[in-house]
Amino acid sequence: MLNTPNRVYFSSHLAGYKCWRELETALKRQNISYELLPYTADIWVRDFMPVQCANRRWVGYTYAPDYLRNQPQYITDWHKVLPPHRLPCNDAQLVLDGGNIIMCDDKVILTNKIFVENPTLTQAEVLQRVQEAFGAKPVIVPWDKTEPYGHADGMVRYLGNHRVLLTNYMDFDSSLREQLLLALRPHFDVCELHYHTTKPHKWNWAYINFLWVDNRLFVPRLNAEEDEQACAQLGEAFGIPRKHIELIDINMLLRLGGGLNCVSWTIYAPLSPLIKDEFSEAMHKEFVIDAETEIKHKLLCVKQCVHNSSRKDLAYWCKVYGISIEQVIG
Repeated sequence: MLNTPNRVYFSSHLAGYKCWRELETALKRQNISYELLPYTADIWVRDFMPVQCANRRWVGYTYAPDYLRNQPQYITDWHKVLPPHRLPCNDAQLVLDGGNIIMCDDKVILTNKIFVENPTLTQAEVLQRVQEAFGAKPVIVPWDKTEPYGHADGMVRYLGNHRVLLTNYMDFDSSLREQLLLALRPHFDVCELHYHTTKPHKWNWAYINFLWVDNRLFVPRLNAEEDEQACAQLGEAFGIPRKHIELIDINMLLRLGGGLNCVSWTIYAPLSPLIKDEFSEAMHKEFVIDAETEIKHKLLCVKQCVHNSSRKDLAYWCKVYGISIEQVIG
């Protein structure tokens, strides 16, 4: 069974975006600790970081999306994000995006873009590799072609107990909704979002791309009629009270084609966070991290974040990582 994620990580680049301070404030208000990942090529950490499965395994994959074919500088190798350590990952031996992987205990939902991204394999071979790597039965849903990335996380999310939540296709695409229900209902109980409004917001599909961590929800805010309706429906679906749901203005991210799930990497870690306190003993018994190594790693993280920034920014990042300015400039 999947554990509720209790750790969240973001690219250090996200701190340069307008939405970051609002998100950071909301995280602190909800008592959610977070870490910033260094050495990422862009902010979309969900897409390239390994996936944690119900059977305590981690799965990596080849991140080489077609939409970045002409922009290889934005393709991150996750092995470089957490040097010199490694997660104990299986290799799916597939081209994949993390945004197209919805773990659901003994099943995993993906759009059929997975077949497009692995043209040298038959569909049967792709499905077999998914089954073997994730230890879960693949459930393939149709790709929403209005979205170029082929990601499932803008369509459906897992609620636990064999229940999934579908975005509000009933409001704007009844044909795709029927196809999705046909694919999902044999495996899950399906809940659906639906908004009652006189003037629907063009981005109201985006509420499904929320961040869920430690039984708290962080939801895109559109400053629209649908905002509170989305909070009420999401809260009911997860059993989370309104006081533990935060609305975040991420219009800039939505214009770029992503949401809060896209810019976050969430995991369940029973002990320490991965970055601040290095890898937890439970996951990495082979590593013994001494104090000197920990400081060096934090120094690298801060230097990656600040570059040529002001002393005020330097002080901010030193506080985040728990080191002094003197250690950085010394």
